Amino acid sequence: MRIENSVNDDFSLLKKLFFESKKSFPSKIYGNYTGIVYDKNKKEVYLFTPHNGTKTLFYFFDKENKILIFDNSLKYVIDLMRENGYKVELDDEGTYCLVTVGYMIGERTLIKNVKKLKPATIFKFDGGSLSYENFFKISSYPSRKIDENVIIEELDNLFVEAFKTEYDKDLK
Repeated sequence: MRIENSVNDDFSLLKKLFFESKKSFPSKIYGNYTGIVYDKNKKEVYLFTPHNGTKTLFYFFDKENKILIFDNSLKYVIDLMRENGYKVELDDEGTYCLVTVGYMIGERTLIKNVKKLKPATIFKFDGGSLSYENFFKISSYPSRKIDENVIIEELDNLFVEAFKTEYDKDLK
């Protein structure tokens, strides 16, 4: 993850990336992660997930009382809801989705009012409201203007770079 030489540790790097571009900094992080950043100056909480969907964050938001409960474990979100007096109920639409499709679609979970943060999403809680923004999106419109050999060469370079990044991580 150390993509810049101007910092000495991962925490400093994340802090620098966050303050440079709050809405897109997770796109510069590689690997399996969920992230939580608290901006104490603005009193804002940022949650984010990787673009590949390998890690998830679950959350419950009580608009009326402005309470946010989140964790990367659905069980802990449910436990915290119960500890704070919230009723935990099975979500009928989520159950139907799981039974008919075989997995949960989008933000849906099996628990009513508990959602799953979508991949490549940065979520902001400012103490009263929530907002979301995607920091990565795959385009389904291929560019036909690029020569096939150029595309193959670029893919080869990207694969070599990905393997090198993983190898270098193991050395640290």
